[in-house]
Order: sequence, then structure tokens, then C-alpha cells
Amino acid sequence: MNAVSLLFHDVYAADPRESGFASNAADRYKLSAADFDAQLLGLASVRRDVSQQDPFLITVDDGGVSYYTLLADRLEALGWRGHCFVSTDV
Repeated sequence: MNAVSLLFHDVYAADPRESGFASNAADRYKLSAADFDAQLLGLASVRRDVSQQDPFLITVDDGGVSYYTLLADRLEALGWRGHCFVSTDV
């Protein structure tokens, strides 16, 4: 059995600089909340019977406060959990 890991960096509501590292380089890896919702919807549409498929992991690397303010509730609503690396100093 293989596990699939889906890596995200950060999600923002209105401005990429509202969470996580603030730079042009970091901003290109961030998703708007609407784009993140579309990613989750797409994943949910192909992962209806997880027990019959390889497991998947949702990871967030170098994310900011958005993991708490935007991502966690969205994952919880689907009954999913995420794994987050929290940066404590920039």
C-alpha cells in the first residue's frame, strides 16, 4: 500500500501576505481560500471510499496562522486531518 502526500504551503482569504512568509517568492506557493476549497472538492470527489484506496496525507509546510483560521475547519468538515509544520520565527 502506498500513501499519497498532498503538500500545501499557505491559504489566504484576501491577500497572500496575511499569513505565513511574506515575500514574492513565498506568495507564488499560496492558494486563495476559494482555490483551496476547489482542491478539497476535487479530492473528495475521487476519494469517496477511502478504505478501498491508498491512504492520503494533507500536509502544510511553512504555513502561517491560516492553518488554524482557514484550513483546519475545512478539513474537519470533511472528517479529515492535516499535518502541519509550524514556523515559530521568521
